[in-house]
Amino acid sequence: MTRLRISFSGGGFIGAFHVGACEALLQAGAMSRVGHIAGASAGALVGAVLISETPLNVARAALSQLAASARQAGPLGMLTPGSSIVDDVRNHLCEHMPSDAHQRAAGKLHVALTSLRSVDLGSTHFKSEFASRDELIATVSASCDVPGVTGRLRATSTAPAAADATALQRWLRRTDIDGGLNNLFPDPWRGSEESDVVFVSPFAGAGFAVAPRHEEGTSAVPSWSPIAPSKHGRSVDLSRANVKRWSHAFFPPPDDVLRAYEREGFDLCLAWMAKNQNARL
Repeated sequence: MTRLRISFSGGGFIGAFHVGACEALLQAGAMSRVGHIAGASAGALVGAVLISETPLNVARAALSQLAASARQAGPLGMLTPGSSIVDDVRNHLCEHMPSDAHQRAAGKLHVALTSLRSVDLGSTHFKSEFASRDELIATVSASCDVPGVTGRLRATSTAPAAADATALQRWLRRTDIDGGLNNLFPDPWRGSEESDVVFVSPFAGAGFAVAPRHEEGTSAVPSWSPIAPSKHGRSVDLSRANVKRWSHAFFPPPDDVLRAYEREGFDLCLAWMAKNQNARL
C-alpha cells in the first residue's frame, strides 16, 4: 500500500488542532501507513513528537504550558519583550524526548526552515537528517523561532559568526528561523504526485485533507501572503472565522478553547479517514 505523507501547517497555539489529528491517527492504528511527516513551526513540534514516538501528551502539555506562560507575560502574550516561547519549547523537548528520537525521525521528519544564508536568504528549505537528539531539538526549535517575537534577540543557537556570514546572521546568531514565514503549509514533495499527501490545517480553506469546512464562495487570502498556498493548489479562506483562529495562534485563548481546537482536529481527522479507507490499516 502507498505510504502516506502528512504535512502539518504552522499554527502557533492552535497547534492543538494537530494534536487532535495525531490522536485520531494513533487511535485508528494508521501510523503504520505514515512514511513521512513535514511540519512548520507548531506543526514541526507536533510532527517531531509523533514520528519519534514520544508520548503525545508531551506535545499537548508543551502547548498548554506555552499558552499559560504567554498569558502570564501580559496582554501582548508571546509578543511581550523579553519573553521566549522557543526556550520553553526547547526545554520541554529536552526533558521528554527519547534519547534515540533523532534516529527515529531520520529521513522521515522534514522540518521546514527559513534560511538566513546569503545564497538562499528568505527561502524555505527542509532538514530531515539529524546527527543527534540535540540537533533534532535545535532544528524543531529553530522552525518555531521568530527572533524578537517567539525568541529573544540574543544567541539561542550555535550559528557560526564566520566572516562569510551575513550581517543578519551575525546579528541574530542564527542561520535558520521559523519555517512558516515564507509558506505556512510545508510541502517538501512539491512537484511530485501529491495524491497521497495529507495536508492538515487549523485554518479553513480548500484543498486540505484535514481542515475546518471550506465555505463555498468565500474569498481566498491573497496569493502573495505566506499564509496563502493558493499557487500550489490550495487556498485559505479570507473569513471572520479564520481571523479569529489567526488571533488565537498568537494570543492563546482559554484552555477550554484550546481543548475545543484539539477535539476539532480529532473529529475532522476521523471523518477524513472514514472517507479514505486507504488511510486505515
